[in-house]
Amino acid sequence: MKRAQLQDQWYYKTENQTFGPVPAWELDRLLATGQIQPRQAVWTQFAEGMFFVTAATAVRWENAK
Repeated sequence: MKRAQLQDQWYYKTENQTFGPVPAWELDRLLATGQIQPRQAVWTQFAEGMFFVTAATAVRWENAK
């Protein structure tokens, strides 16, 4: 899967509540403030389904575009 296929709309779950979609810069802010953890699972949706990665990976991918 290529980064270009991933949209900058990420979802995350905290205490059994799902949040999103949020852009990668918002994930970065949530990481910086400790509201989510670097190894926390986040996901994005695209034509073929959903793609799960860690929050830190999502931010790195979006910053590399």
